[in-house]
Amino acid sequence: MACYVVASSCEWLAPAVGVVTALIVAFLGPYIGLKVFFKQKAYELVRNRYLDGCVDEISSNIEYALSVFRHNWARSMAALKNFRDLGKDMDRTLYSDGYIEIDPASFKVSKSYVLNELVGDNAFFEAYQSVYAFVQSSSNFFRYDFGSMVRCYVEEGIELNISGHSREELAAEYFSLLLEKNEQSYPYYHFLSEIHKLAMLFEREKFDFSTIKEFSARKDVKEIVERLKKDILPKMEQDKGI
Repeated sequence: MACYVVASSCEWLAPAVGVVTALIVAFLGPYIGLKVFFKQKAYELVRNRYLDGCVDEISSNIEYALSVFRHNWARSMAALKNFRDLGKDMDRTLYSDGYIEIDPASFKVSKSYVLNELVGDNAFFEAYQSVYAFVQSSSNFFRYDFGSMVRCYVEEGIELNISGHSREELAAEYFSLLLEKNEQSYPYYHFLSEIHKLAMLFEREKFDFSTIKEFSARKDVKEIVERLKKDILPKMEQDKGI
């Protein structure tokens, strides 16, 4: 008789358990799905704000600015070699045409505020400003210092000297100055490298609104900031205005 009761109870419980299980699955399935959806959405929003809309954009702007420097520097080197070898017979378009003006609108101040918020330090904004200041001052040197010297010599017909210097001496002097400008650009490329290291952190990990608050406290982020402040910014400051 007892066996019959137990068997009857099991027969009754089995469907009930099945119903309860189905209800739990029916409830938890959408709940888990929504939770995963919102978590993924949080990752995307954080990535869009701090990586796509900040770190990557600043990196792109720095690359653009340095490409302007590189183009104008190479243009000046070509003009200098032509001037050294041909003097008044040089190709005048080399110093009068072909230089690129940097677009000031490419400097996004608002993005710097987001970056400062992300890393918890103003060093990146200072370096970002320095990139544009360096490129602009270098462009002025290429066009209005070096370019004016060549134009004065070639177009005014001063064959032998300008301010007591021969063409060969002028070419040698400006060759050294152009090499110096090239060396002065190195810290700005190092800064770009540190920006890329920040971006790689977003490629390796997913951050949400909670974990991004601790981003500036990470050891690897602090090391990037430290290198920027101790090794890169001082070199930028040293060459500023030269």
